[in-house]
Amino acid sequence: MILSGTIGFLVVVFAFYRLVETKSVHFVTFLVMTAAFMDASSSFCEILHLKWYERNGYGWYLMDGLSSHFEAMTDALLTMVLLALAAGWTMPSDVIHVAQQQTQTQMQSLISA
Repeated sequence: MILSGTIGFLVVVFAFYRLVETKSVHFVTFLVMTAAFMDASSSFCEILHLKWYERNGYGWYLMDGLSSHFEAMTDALLTMVLLALAAGWTMPSDVIHVAQQQTQTQMQSLISA
């Protein structure tokens, strides 16, 4: 939870810095920030559930369910980002300079067909 919260905070600071300096932030920054905060929320809910389990023997099912929900949403979000990157979604050209000649990947040709 502490690691996820720290990563989320650092991404927020980075996004704010980029927004002030260049007036633009890449969309992946917001996706990673959301994933980090959802992962921290999952850990927090699980800790609450375990504290209640320690106290009463059966826990707090709402927090257990929310923990599972946030964990599943984090996994789905990161999976979608990785699939988009594998399909050819790249960083903006002003951040990474690419060669002029670009060919379509197999995934891009399947999607466009």
